[in-house]
Amino acid sequence: MTWKRHKRYPTLDAVRRELKLEAGSRSVPFVFRDYLTRDFRVPPDSPALKMGCYPKGAVPCVQLGAVGATCQFVGSDP
Repeated sequence: MTWKRHKRYPTLDAVRRELKLEAGSRSVPFVFRDYLTRDFRVPPDSPALKMGCYPKGAVPCVQLGAVGATCQFVGSDP
């Protein structure tokens, strides 16, 4: 294998574009019910649930799952 010459990129996005990293991925704020009390339930329309990348199963001392849309979430707009 021959190594190519070192190259500097001005931004992380430039690296992603040239190397085709994370093509088609999304970056959205992750919103929890209340992370201070370890209530990591998410809204039912959470992208994490839709993409299947939310933990399944029991975790000791932590609440997981989806909650109703009427609840207030940490990090959500008021």
